[in-house]
Amino acid sequence: MAPLTKVHVSVHEQGKHTSLGSAKETSRLYKLEQYATALAATRRRLQRPRLSLRSLWPTRKARPFSTVNLGGFEVACMLGRGSFGQVYIGRLAQESRGDEKNDELVAIKVMDKESLHARGQIRHTLTERRVMMECGSHPFVLKLKCAFQTASQVCLVSEYCPGGEVYFHLRRLTRFSEDTARLYAAQVLDALAYLHRRSVAYRDLKCENMLLDATGHVKLADFGLSRVGVGAFMGARTVCGSAPYMAPEVLLCHRTQRWRSPIREYGRAADWWSYGVMLYDLLVGETPFAQVNEILTFRRILNVEQVRFPSNVRLSRTARSLIHLLLQRAPTRRLGCQNVNELYMHPFFAGIDWSRLRARGYPAPIAVSSGKATWRSKNFRDEVANFDVDLTHFDVRLLLGGSQPRSGEGSEASADLDQAFANWDVHRSVDTRLELPQSPRAVSYKSGSIGAKQPPITIA
Repeated sequence: MAPLTKVHVSVHEQGKHTSLGSAKETSRLYKLEQYATALAATRRRLQRPRLSLRSLWPTRKARPFSTVNLGGFEVACMLGRGSFGQVYIGRLAQESRGDEKNDELVAIKVMDKESLHARGQIRHTLTERRVMMECGSHPFVLKLKCAFQTASQVCLVSEYCPGGEVYFHLRRLTRFSEDTARLYAAQVLDALAYLHRRSVAYRDLKCENMLLDATGHVKLADFGLSRVGVGAFMGARTVCGSAPYMAPEVLLCHRTQRWRSPIREYGRAADWWSYGVMLYDLLVGETPFAQVNEILTFRRILNVEQVRFPSNVRLSRTARSLIHLLLQRAPTRRLGCQNVNELYMHPFFAGIDWSRLRARGYPAPIAVSSGKATWRSKNFRDEVANFDVDLTHFDVRLLLGGSQPRSGEGSEASADLDQAFANWDVHRSVDTRLELPQSPRAVSYKSGSIGAKQPPITIA
């Protein structure tokens, strides 16, 4: 549309409407003038430099961390939260340290006893503690330092991984290069094979459960859905995991009339399906079967014969081949289920020196931190920069302020919970010198208490 002429504007400004004709024409010219003004303002606005969405939000003022004493530890801020608990950063309290040199940061996972009992998660929690104790010696598995409990909560103290989740960096970079994905996938492969050699099914492999330690290497975490004593193709029945990463046999194991499937059990082979989805996510930037809701995601997992790759992502033939061999619907045809050495010898990992990998000799693709931050140091705020800012700014006094140390026989916990967590405490670290101030207690496992039949849980 042609811009308004000077005659139109001057006549309208002077109010000489009679010379322009009828009042209808005057109203039309007035609307055209408004449109021209708005159009010029829009043109000027579009010519300005583009601003990021973050710049439109008001900056949040950084406040000092408030601490809460929890079972001999000082807790500073929240790092993450899940369905059954929260993870906090902390250190030994002043009265427990004895000297200023022991200022090591740790991650403390806190779970409510009543919530675990109400949702039938006590067995899973005991399994998580056991797996971290027995498998924490592997360089790519999160180490358990100690465990303790209060009157209403159970806590797991593990090493602190300042790099945060791999998912955090993946969404920041959209997708990883093939070299970066190869190194992370090789570390997860070695850790997963180590768990399988101990008859442990992980069952929750995803980018959110892959953490980066201070050196930038992967640590598998969150063994709350793991199960001990599972075979290659049988031994587990619970439908659990994250929807986009669940294997077809896990979905078909759901015993309802709707599915009408003869499959009643699955095994460690389901982890290799999740491993293929994880590798696809690292290379492409999205999972291959994700849909708008879980039902459509499950249908796609069960019906898609062969995974497809986006046309705008270029992958090598070896990467495509490995993903296709992992995402086989039949567990017996899936690569690595019969012999894990097939995965180690795949051409995608041809340039990996596995001895050097286990010695953490490869440089980290993503730099995590320049040095070790200490409590109250100036760069402590930077130490939690790789975590969700909405979580790290929670005031822990509101979340844990009511927690009291466990008082033994006079505890408010019920007798059933006391018996279930009787052997929970681990006062001596498995691989470090970190200790709690109380005296050590014996750790024992009742036969059949772990690996027994477990009730189904809500899909995360």
